[in-house]
Amino acid sequence: MEFGQRLRRVLGPFARETEARAAAGNENATAPSTTGGRLAAGLARPRHAGLFEALHRLDAGLSPEALRELTDWIREEYQSEYGDFPVGWIAVCGLGPPYVDHRLDLTMAILQHYTPGDVLPEPYARARMLVRTGAYPLVEVYASGALVPVPPDGVVYTRGM
Repeated sequence: MEFGQRLRRVLGPFARETEARAAAGNENATAPSTTGGRLAAGLARPRHAGLFEALHRLDAGLSPEALRELTDWIREEYQSEYGDFPVGWIAVCGLGPPYVDHRLDLTMAILQHYTPGDVLPEPYARARMLVRTGAYPLVEVYASGALVPVPPDGVVYTRGM
């Protein structure tokens, strides 16, 4: 453990597994994601600026054809670069007040905008809390229940998640 760090207690279905790794002196091994789902190995790779730009363009009111092309490109990019495709995302919304964030769901081509008082379904509600910290403009939501917070520089931190 480095200076200034505290041990974190892991709650949920992987608590025993994480505690066993720590007891074995391997607390830095790849751990479950923030919600207990397993991450594909490629998901630890940094997200590139083109992906951020494409995801932000989904908020721009594209024609149905342009939306279909963009979502196909995003899907292919995730599958080829990261080995998995999220079922959705929560991201900071660029529309301004009263909207603060939005939910992207490319499997059904849905884009919903939320005001601060709106309630989101799980696991999107947990992802929203990460976006609301201001540290992550984007959180990926996977079918396994895994949440992958993506900071502005695109470097995904998976150690200790």
